[in-house]
Amino acid sequence: MRLSSLSLMFLLCVFALFVQAESQDSLTPDKPIGPVPALKLKLPDEHGYARAQARLGLKYELGDGVEKDMQHAIWLYQQAAAQGDAEGQYALGSLLLSGKGVPRDPREAARLFELAAKQGLAEAQGILGICYGAGMGVEQSYAASNRWLRLAADQGNAPAQSNLALNYENGFGMPKDLSAAMDLFQSAARQNWKVAQNNVGRFYEFGIGVRQDLPLAMQWYRLAAEQGDADAQYNLGQKYRDERAGPPDIGQAIKYLSLSANQGNEQAMLKLASLYKIGAEVPRDDFQAYTWFKKAADVNNKEGQMQLAWLYESGEGVVRNYSEAARLYRLAAQQGKIAAQYRLGYLYRYGLGVDANYDQARRWLTLAARQNHAAARSELEQMDQQGQGLNSEPD
Repeated sequence: MRLSSLSLMFLLCVFALFVQAESQDSLTPDKPIGPVPALKLKLPDEHGYARAQARLGLKYELGDGVEKDMQHAIWLYQQAAAQGDAEGQYALGSLLLSGKGVPRDPREAARLFELAAKQGLAEAQGILGICYGAGMGVEQSYAASNRWLRLAADQGNAPAQSNLALNYENGFGMPKDLSAAMDLFQSAARQNWKVAQNNVGRFYEFGIGVRQDLPLAMQWYRLAAEQGDADAQYNLGQKYRDERAGPPDIGQAIKYLSLSANQGNEQAMLKLASLYKIGAEVPRDDFQAYTWFKKAADVNNKEGQMQLAWLYESGEGVVRNYSEAARLYRLAAQQGKIAAQYRLGYLYRYGLGVDANYDQARRWLTLAARQNHAAARSELEQMDQQGQGLNSEPD
C-alpha cells in the first residue's frame, strides 16, 4: 500500500467547489479571464447579488437545471468575486488552480483563496492550506499550511481534517502526533470522506498509534472502497488474501483489485498480473498476466516494463520478441530498474533484439553491478576474461 502526502495534497487541491459563507468586503473587478460571452441576464444574477451570481455560476458550470455553459459560469464567478463574495472567489480560484476553462494560474488562485479564507469560508481555508503545503501559487510553508488547515478543520471540514491528519502523522511543520492524526482521520471518516476512511483502515492494519486490528481495518477499507477509492479497493483486495484478517476469499480479492486497477492503480495492476502469472491462488492465465503487465508498462511503470520485457524475452505466454524486450528493458533501465539494466546489458552482449555491442553491454552491466547485482558482475567478469569492451567507459 502506497501513500504519498504531497500527491494526495495535489489531488485534493482540485476537488469540486462550493458551500456557504457570509459575503463581506469588496474587490475591484479583475480583467476577465479569456473570452467570455456578453452579459446574459438569467434569473437571480440580473439583480446583481454576488452570492446569487456565484451559486448560479455553479449551476452553469455543472449543467444543473440549466444548459451547461462554462464561459458564462466563469463570468458569473468573476462578477461575484469582484464584489468580494467568498464563494465566488473560491469557485474562480478553483478553476484557476485546475486550469478548467481558463489558463492555469496557481498564484492568482491562491490569492483568491486567501481572500475567501479570511472571510471564514472553510473550503477556501482548507484548499489554501493544501496550497501552502505543496507550494502551489505560494511559497511552501508547513506552518502556514497547518494554520489554515486547522481553521477549516475546526469548522468540521472533512478534507481539511484529513490533510491536517497527514501533517500530524508525518511531522510536517509540527511534532509527530499519531493520536491527533487518528482523531482527525476518524472525524473526517465519520463524515463519509473516503480518503480518511482509507487512512483509518491503514492505521488499524499496521497498528499506527492504535492496536492492530485487521478485521476493523477491512471495515474501514470497505467503506472507502464502496465509494470508489482506488487505494482502499487495493488495500481491501489485499486483505481478502490475508488469512490474518479472516478466511481468505480470492474472488473478493480479484474483484477489488480489478476495480482498483481499472482506475489506474499501478500496484493493483502488478498484483493482478503476478497472481495470474504464478497461478497459485487463481488458475494460471498467461493472457491476463500479459494484459495487466502491459497496462502497467503503458503508464511508464518500470516494474511493469521489466516484467513485460521478460515475457517477450522468454516467450512466456507470448510470441518471443527480443527487440520488444530490449525496448522495454531500456525504458525500465532508464528509470533505474537494476534487473532491467542487467537484462539490457545481456541482450547487447549477445546481440539479442539489438546489434551486438560490447560497449553498450558493459555500460548497462556496470550500472547494475555497481548496485550489487550478482549476475551482472558475473557477466562483466566473463567479458573481462574474453577482452570484450575493455576500452569502454561506463556512464
